[in-house]
Amino acid sequence: MTNNTEFTDTISWDHPIFKPEDKRYWLYVGLGCPYSHRALLARALKGLESTIGLTVTHWEKGPNGWKFMQLKDGDNPKKDTPFEICGGVILPNKDETNSFLDCTPGTERMYIDGTFDPFNGFKDLKDLYLQSNPNFTGALSIPVLYDTKTKKIVNNQSGDIIEILNSGVFDKWSNPNTKKIDLLPEEFSKEIEEFHSWAYPNINSGVYKTGYSKTQEDYETNLHKLFDSLKKVEEILKNRYEVLVKKYGKDNEKEILRNFFIITDHITESDITLFAPLIRFDAIYFNYLKTNLGAIRYDFPCIHLWLRNLYWNYKEFQLTTNFKHIKLFYSFMPNGLNPNKTVALGFRPDIKPLED
Repeated sequence: MTNNTEFTDTISWDHPIFKPEDKRYWLYVGLGCPYSHRALLARALKGLESTIGLTVTHWEKGPNGWKFMQLKDGDNPKKDTPFEICGGVILPNKDETNSFLDCTPGTERMYIDGTFDPFNGFKDLKDLYLQSNPNFTGALSIPVLYDTKTKKIVNNQSGDIIEILNSGVFDKWSNPNTKKIDLLPEEFSKEIEEFHSWAYPNINSGVYKTGYSKTQEDYETNLHKLFDSLKKVEEILKNRYEVLVKKYGKDNEKEILRNFFIITDHITESDITLFAPLIRFDAIYFNYLKTNLGAIRYDFPCIHLWLRNLYWNYKEFQLTTNFKHIKLFYSFMPNGLNPNKTVALGFRPDIKPLED
């Protein structure tokens, strides 16, 4: 279904237009955006990098939405980079976010600040939306799942995109070395739905409700809802950890962490959904959105362990997390929260070691 504010179609073998096909569909994402991060994680965990290409928007938002890099003489684009885990964008070296003096408005470095649109040469996201629907009036959001054959956007809802990528329609082209995983297992559908019913509005959306509050009363109300929900997640993970300790023994940390996830003993959509905002929490939300009643690394030990376990033990999480893009994405946002566009350097390091 397509209307003037969103795109909510799907890809299936019996769809009249959008049928599965190798290298036909493309993802447009921003590495700073948590909703994009969810789609990126689903693509990587399902082993679909080689069949669904990727364009990474610039971290700076322009008047027509997120910008695409423009090819210049000497850029030498490589054919296979869109089929890498992060579309060819170079992951910053450890602790590279100790300075942002090399990042100013208008900075454009191919494969560092973003990548280009290989199909249309568009300059920004608005062009992509208007190509699909000239009457579009909704938010120019990312991620976008795009059909390169019809030149139409299939879907721009991150939750829908996860379901499409998880559905199995692309499995025949997936990386054979990727461990098979169902992010939305039927036997845990009720638990996942119940978890999302409060975690998504109070945490994923809650950080924005807090930071964008217009009054002190709204700010405090939203802040307390956010932290009450974080405490609830902390309790869930504490109970999960205690169950695993009883099963494997307190000294078998390796086996415990191998099964330490929110819903069950493997990664599900719930882990993806929560990782995206919480990997950003200390790095940017604490300062930028004033979510500063506590820090994940100091005040939520079980969440902190779960977060570090995903980041350090699963390359799909580590290689799709670009802390430099995350901090720039928010710090340069044209919404008035940070008019001077200064980038906060704390906390250090961006994420602590697993053995901390």
